[in-house]
Amino acid sequence: MVAVFVAAAVAWLYLAGAFTRLEWVLLDKRMSFYSEESEISPRVAVVMIDESSLRDMDGEFGRFPWPRRVYVDFIEFFAMGGARAVVFDLLLTENDNATPAKRESDRALAEATREYGMVYHAAQIIVDLEDEIESGSLNRPMPEDFQRPFAVEGRGFRSGIHNNFSLPFAGLYQAARGIGVVGMDADPDGIYRRLRLFREYHGRLYPALAVAPLLDELAGGEPARFSDRQLLLGQLRIPVDEQENYLVKPYGINNEYSAGGILASLKSIYAGETENLLVDPGEFEDKIVFIGASAAGLEDIKATPISTKTPGVLIHVWAAANLLERDFLLPVGCALTLTLIVVLTLLTVATIFRLNNFPIRAGLPLLYGGGFFIWVFSRFELNIVYEIAPPLAAVAAAYLVSFAYLSFTEGRDKLKVRKLFSRYVSPEIMGELLAHHDEVSLGEVGQTEEMTVLFSDIRGFTSVSEVLSAPQLVDLLNCHFGAMTEAIFDRKGTLDKFIGDALMAFWGAPLKVDDHAGLAVLAALDMMAKLPAVNRELLARGYRAIDIGIGINSGEVVLGNIGSARKMDYTVIGDNVNLASRLEGLTKFYGFPIIISEFTVARMGIEIPVLVVDRVRVKGKARPIRIYAPLAGPDAKHEEADRCREHAELAGEAFAFYQNSRWREAAELYRKLPYSHFVELLCGRCEALAAIPPPEDWDGAYNLETK
Repeated sequence: MVAVFVAAAVAWLYLAGAFTRLEWVLLDKRMSFYSEESEISPRVAVVMIDESSLRDMDGEFGRFPWPRRVYVDFIEFFAMGGARAVVFDLLLTENDNATPAKRESDRALAEATREYGMVYHAAQIIVDLEDEIESGSLNRPMPEDFQRPFAVEGRGFRSGIHNNFSLPFAGLYQAARGIGVVGMDADPDGIYRRLRLFREYHGRLYPALAVAPLLDELAGGEPARFSDRQLLLGQLRIPVDEQENYLVKPYGINNEYSAGGILASLKSIYAGETENLLVDPGEFEDKIVFIGASAAGLEDIKATPISTKTPGVLIHVWAAANLLERDFLLPVGCALTLTLIVVLTLLTVATIFRLNNFPIRAGLPLLYGGGFFIWVFSRFELNIVYEIAPPLAAVAAAYLVSFAYLSFTEGRDKLKVRKLFSRYVSPEIMGELLAHHDEVSLGEVGQTEEMTVLFSDIRGFTSVSEVLSAPQLVDLLNCHFGAMTEAIFDRKGTLDKFIGDALMAFWGAPLKVDDHAGLAVLAALDMMAKLPAVNRELLARGYRAIDIGIGINSGEVVLGNIGSARKMDYTVIGDNVNLASRLEGLTKFYGFPIIISEFTVARMGIEIPVLVVDRVRVKGKARPIRIYAPLAGPDAKHEEADRCREHAELAGEAFAFYQNSRWREAAELYRKLPYSHFVELLCGRCEALAAIPPPEDWDGAYNLETK
């Protein structure tokens, strides 16, 4: 429920755009980091009209804008070097008719543009607001002699967006090899990250300045097609967003030159001084050269992911380099981001709810978030752009909501556990139950559990009680039960109840333990080990010493809070509980203080010597079971442990003879054991069976007629 709520909430916020601005910041960080050492394609270069150029040329050309004759010099210089294209990121929209010299300057620029045949100029196609002055100029038709050479056929693009344009003066665009649209739209946070590679006007497409010099190479005369967040130019697939904007990949190292250096080098060439040129025109061979402004006063400075003072021309240069080298950033789709939100939410919630170690469940989700961030950040090096903010928000929200939920429910559940089990388990186990309350079997409505049940009883208690007063009797039982309860608690057992002089305990609930059978047997051995000290205390108080018998069985039982509305007991019931009680009753019959069932032996996770006692069929049961006596614990001295193992092996051989009706051989082996009561019982039975053999269908089981 927590995971569904968090994933749905974060997904809704993501689709509503709540993380957009934060995502832009994280995108900028990646762009800035990976662009620092990245070099732009050697096939492009950029010439900047920078502050030093304005300062150096002020005496010769005056204040900017320079006479357009200057741009002829640029064209001639790059033509000398064999440049592939010269691209002006300068809007030269009107003839300069101020003086004859300026008119001649315009004419010279147009002639140079036509003569060299590799010059591209800039135009604008924009969305303009209607006012009294411009109302008549909006949505006017594009000149036919402009449309015909420069418009591109397109399919699937958005139309009717732009309503105004600014073109180079007529003689200039008519002479140009191509026209590129300048101007770009910042994201709502004022950062320029995207470029519209084509602008639509009256149903026709016009390439951006970055695309214009590459159009023939990329499109090959085919229409531009927009489909499924892709711009298709010939065989090239360019990723774009729903608004047809292209995410530009920036570079930190660009082939930049100062316009002043270019003009100074050209001046030296014209003077015949070709040695030690500031810039050799040969450096531009087969390059696409962009010319733009970087001086602060020329109003073409943009805030980009890598700098707040980026010359606008660089964005066109970056885009052109991206296209030339097929170096595209590939934003992942919305569906993958939603999938990551769901996966990280589920992973975080599952970790917090399913792991019990607090440092681990508190720390792992932080590793998930940190690991995801590092992985996604590193994937940018491969041009894959994952969205970071929504998945990380999912981890953070899942983390906070999960722990808030647990802080409420754990407090409630811990109170329930404390109230229910404070009288059943030791304080140490209670602390463990509270720490792992989610693993506690409360048994509120009854449930089947795999458990081990122990019964203990004082032998001959009736004769003991007849000679004691009521206070003495209570004193004796308290002394005995105190030591026995301590042994049970030490082995993580749950004290069920005292039944007169009997005691009932179980393992496997409320705290689930793996080796419940082994722990129960160890507890029984501890109880027997504590009995001499109990008897010494009883003798000191003037009472008689006591003996006890312990029966243990493992299997499925019904666990629950059983009783009435006024009195409930957390207990277990079922056939396996009854069998444990009956095994306790057999301890006196066979002469062993502890008897355990074959089911307990099969489930024990400890290596201790156990002696096979018999195969019995208890009253009311058709299926016989084997019963065993544990002889020593895992901490027994080597000599004692070896001796007990020898006894267990000898008893096993004797019992095999007994089961195979080889009575005399069985009796001979039984007589070698030191357990007198047991030896007398089994040897007597062997002699009786040898004298009067059982029926042919005898299954080797001894039938018990009493409970």
